Amino acid sequence: MKRKLLIIAVLIGAFTFVNAQDYQTGVGLRGGLSNGLTVKHFLGEKSAVEGILATRWGGFSVTALYEIHSMQVFDVDRLNFYYGGGAHL
Repeated sequence: MKRKLLIIAVLIGAFTFVNAQDYQTGVGLRGGLSNGLTVKHFLGEKSAVEGILATRWGGFSVTALYEIHSMQVFDVDRLNFYYGGGAHL
């Protein structure tokens, strides 16, 4: 299962244009207690949706989040405070 997620992440990364300074869609790998793939897409300047697929202890989880990026933190460019809600299965 981990190998399949890694292959999917590499394929998505190979076909996605990445710009480190400004992005609309980001793809990442998760590691730690749960391993998997995360995808975040900005719908507008301050709102985004995020999906997380992860494995843990022989199980599988799916998470969908809606996030609102509200304000800058510590006067650091692109470091934002955000809040939102979602569902986790």
